[in-house]
Amino acid sequence: MKKLNRFFYGLIILTSFASAEEKKELDFSFRMNTRYESGAILIYDCVGAYYTCVNDDGLSSCRERRTISQLSEKNPLNCAPLKIFKTRLECLKENYRVVELAGPKPFCYPKRE
Repeated sequence: MKKLNRFFYGLIILTSFASAEEKKELDFSFRMNTRYESGAILIYDCVGAYYTCVNDDGLSSCRERRTISQLSEKNPLNCAPLKIFKTRLECLKENYRVVELAGPKPFCYPKRE
């Protein structure tokens, strides 16, 4: 996890000094892991216990797995879609910010009635 944090920190530092033209070149597509491809949508993988920025396919997969978890009454729920950003860079910045936050993840559990 620390290596991943350093990766995002480095990417943020790199892009903070980049010009608009350079930022366009940095806006590339890559796989976050075997499940997700990079995008501008922040999700939390409740099973793997990590935040990540995914593309539309990752969001669809997350929603589908969450629905299946809810129907089977699994705890924690598999995944939680959190926010859609305009750019991957904005998502990565938010990802880096929330990774540092400790505490419970209520979005991983069904709401109690």
